[in-house]
Amino acid sequence: EKKVVTQLGVQRHTLTNMHRVVELVKSGAIGEVKEVHAWIGGDRGMPPMPTEFPPVPPNLKWDLWLGPAKSRPYSPAYCPYKWRFWWDFGTGETGNWGCHILDISYWALDLKYPEHVEATGPAVDPQRTPKSMHVTYKFPARGKLPPVTLHWYHTKEGPQILKRLCLPKWGNTLFVGNKGFLLCDFGKRKLFPEWKFKDFQPPAPFIPDSPGFHNEWIAGCKGARTRPTCNFAYSGPLTETVLLGNVAYRARASFDWDGEAFKLRGGNAEVERLLHPPFRKGW
Repeated sequence: EKKVVTQLGVQRHTLTNMHRVVELVKSGAIGEVKEVHAWIGGDRGMPPMPTEFPPVPPNLKWDLWLGPAKSRPYSPAYCPYKWRFWWDFGTGETGNWGCHILDISYWALDLKYPEHVEATGPAVDPQRTPKSMHVTYKFPARGKLPPVTLHWYHTKEGPQILKRLCLPKWGNTLFVGNKGFLLCDFGKRKLFPEWKFKDFQPPAPFIPDSPGFHNEWIAGCKGARTRPTCNFAYSGPLTETVLLGNVAYRARASFDWDGEAFKLRGGNAEVERLLHPPFRKGW
């Protein structure tokens, strides 16, 4: 609204491989894409409940660190690192990696707001984030681009789609096109089936090289005409999408979403509660 310079820390957005992946999808190398699978490996989450409550370190303002969350005794179980696995402070592995990994799909497919969100996973813990999760997002058509179903997984074993399609077990994103598949991560990319793309010539690069993530920000602060590529107009809807996955999982509910109005379509008290959590007095 105020036209200030903004940037979300999606640092990998400026990597050369990311540019080449986006170019492959946008140029139609694998045809029309209606399905994407993206994932983070491992099973981090559900940390042990705190048992130590030592004095607050002298260099930490504990009340300020808690921010809008409910007051509680200081514990190293929360701060400085493990806060990310507690709902009051963090967003779990989906929040840790979602904005980085889904950035690939968002950029390549011109995604913005999902119109439907649903999630599955282990039993919901009221305090701690889970060790696994599967979120399904449905996006509407965007101009000439068809609707897309985007799957997000937090899984130790990797998504089953790789095994079903006889694809190697690496990467963090799989684009499913009607002419082939693109498997990639931040530093690597490959088209499948291999026989079909044996003599494939990639399109000439058309995404300009970045001066570097931090240099984009510095240039923006100094008044450059070109804004940082991960400005809030782009990264805001991406972040919103990631968080909606957590809401669907915690509410054990699928729901339709109006992103432009930031509004749930249809009533669900638990979803509404998670969309608008209470803030501690003073925040």
